[in-house]
Amino acid sequence: MNGDWLTTARQTLPRLYRLLDQLEPTYRIRDARDVSPEFVAREGIEAVVWDVDGTLMAYHASAIEPLFVPGLEALRAVGVRQAILSNCGEARFVELGQMFPDFPIVRAYSMGEERVYRVLHQGEDSLGSDQAKDLLARGARQVRKPDGPLLLATLDAVGTSDPSAALMVGDQFLTDVASGNLAGTRSAKLPAWAKQTFPVTLRVSQGLERFLYRISRLRGPKRSS
Repeated sequence: MNGDWLTTARQTLPRLYRLLDQLEPTYRIRDARDVSPEFVAREGIEAVVWDVDGTLMAYHASAIEPLFVPGLEALRAVGVRQAILSNCGEARFVELGQMFPDFPIVRAYSMGEERVYRVLHQGEDSLGSDQAKDLLARGARQVRKPDGPLLLATLDAVGTSDPSAALMVGDQFLTDVASGNLAGTRSAKLPAWAKQTFPVTLRVSQGLERFLYRISRLRGPKRSS
């Protein structure tokens, strides 16, 4: 449980100073229901990439929050492309593929300068669990948000070539909002859903994120990365 958070922290901390310029969301929303067909039509959004825990469900829940199901179905009905991008571990990644069979679930592994992308979609695994295990055994690491190329690969998985017409939605500044800004998409920040279900370590990190966001506001306008 805490291992996923620690791995993300280890990858993020060396870049923290630069990431302070990437924490301003395009939109502040109350929860996932605000990303409605009317909203995406008004804003010219063609694709939505969702974070999971704290965005569409409680921490490591086994199903999407029922309140959000009609909204996702409504977006799908009007042709909005949707995908999932989470910093979860390997077992949870497979679970998400089962929970969201119609949404591409994307992740990447890196070994030096080389990256291998993996997509779960409609029961198909573009890489396969055995090959993923082999990569990790040979020293590959999971690429985690915040990462612009990872988000762009997720858009590619849904057939969207224009980042400016895409929206990254999540509850964290340092992972979700920063990923959107690094990739050139728009971003929507919402309060963590069912925050009480999160481990103490994650609740502490969310408080730290809010502090860093306030610091970033004092630094002035975002500079190009």
